[in-house]
Amino acid sequence: MSVRMSITAAALALLASEANAQFSSANPNVILIVLDDLGTEHLNFYGQSASYPPTPNLDALRQGGILFTKAYSNPMCSPTRAEIMTGRYAFRTGMGYIVENNPAPQYTLPDAEVFLPEMLDQGFGSSGVQYASGLFGKWHLAEHTDYQHPIRNGFDLFYGHMTNPGQHHYWQLVKADANTVSVGMIGSPSGPFDESTWDASLVRSAAVDWINARTTPFFSCVNFSPPHAPHQVPPATAVSAATKAAISAAGLAPGDIVGQGHAQFEPAYRWMIEAVDTEIGRLLGGISPAILSNTMVVVFGDNGAHGLVLPAPLVTHGKRSVYEYGTRVPMIVSGPLVTTPGASCSQLVQAVDLWKTIGSITGADWNLSCPSSQCPAGPLDSFNFKNLIQNPSATALRRYLLTQIYIPNGPYTPSPTAMPAGLATHLRAVTNGTYKVIRKLDSSGLFYNEEAYHLGNDPDELCNLLAQPPFAACTPSANDLTVINVLRQTLTNLSGL
Repeated sequence: MSVRMSITAAALALLASEANAQFSSANPNVILIVLDDLGTEHLNFYGQSASYPPTPNLDALRQGGILFTKAYSNPMCSPTRAEIMTGRYAFRTGMGYIVENNPAPQYTLPDAEVFLPEMLDQGFGSSGVQYASGLFGKWHLAEHTDYQHPIRNGFDLFYGHMTNPGQHHYWQLVKADANTVSVGMIGSPSGPFDESTWDASLVRSAAVDWINARTTPFFSCVNFSPPHAPHQVPPATAVSAATKAAISAAGLAPGDIVGQGHAQFEPAYRWMIEAVDTEIGRLLGGISPAILSNTMVVVFGDNGAHGLVLPAPLVTHGKRSVYEYGTRVPMIVSGPLVTTPGASCSQLVQAVDLWKTIGSITGADWNLSCPSSQCPAGPLDSFNFKNLIQNPSATALRRYLLTQIYIPNGPYTPSPTAMPAGLATHLRAVTNGTYKVIRKLDSSGLFYNEEAYHLGNDPDELCNLLAQPPFAACTPSANDLTVINVLRQTLTNLSGL
């Protein structure tokens, strides 16, 4: 496709419709779109900034679906994606940081975990329902040469890249299924810099082709890589005329990489967001109406934006931190289960909850894959929020949520106060949606420090309620301290969350 596209009115009507042209409504299809390094502050429907990149397709999904305003990830890619795939916290699976952090062989999410597509494959018993599962885009959960890791763990097809692509027009494409693997480079450092090499375009096109070929219910995970670094000017066909003019006025062209410190570093990030929004429109606009009418679409961010694209006071509060700008992410759910399109939900949800929720949406019984709610490697941490999709004002099952990163990767047993053995870095936070407690453990393993914030009064987390003189800038009330102490104990009782 050579022109920029927005989701058509017909596609939106299908997403909001109860129509069932092809499959049983008891077993709808699910498309999970994972956005990379995109926080809530760069999307206009969250209302946090003075200006935004144009995102007509995400806007349309928001208008036809449910916007979750308190959705959380971990502050890095691999830990979040591992939680989506397993329904379990990072300290249980061992994916505490990106896979590349560990020396070769890089840490791989264990095959012993019950991955989301495996749960969909096993969760229908002898009923005859069979879900196909396709993975498109970035995986980032295994050693970079373990090309069939997604296939061993439930996906029928993998079309994408094992880790971050390095460049968006020059990257290693892996195509794998149960029988074959092919690996090859796409593009070159000298171009072409158009849709024939742009990773988001190729990933979207492959997803559309696979989805349109389905004759049974399916789960499709579409993991776009932009706007993750490098900030590379996208193809002209993926952005608006105004953006093309701005790119030209800046003396830039498609394919140019805009580095840190460049005047166009943050604008280039916005251009990539716009280009990915275009691909979301092409993805949904390219799916057969008969299929789309019975498809739930979930959009979720893997972590917040890099601090360098945030306002000056927040440069340390983005990706790699457990502050709000590193962990509060976009989330939209649209499709035939939505009964109040355009509504918002302020209940707590997080990446780990997608495992049970997608299972519930499809009708799968996760107990068939995890008897007695126990996966082979330990307990589930996932909560089912399907009721919030159907009624955004309903009561949520989740009261608190945990976010964390740690280095190096590997499972560990939580410790109330000390750094778990062998870890060089450990950040974790717990929130009830109004207050947050952050615990930063020292690399000596001997002590930790804590911060606490009232998110309603201080959404940017600039006034630590636990700061001691001379650093104390705000005075907590008795009620503040009561709630904070509950959260501190909750964080101490980590494994019981």
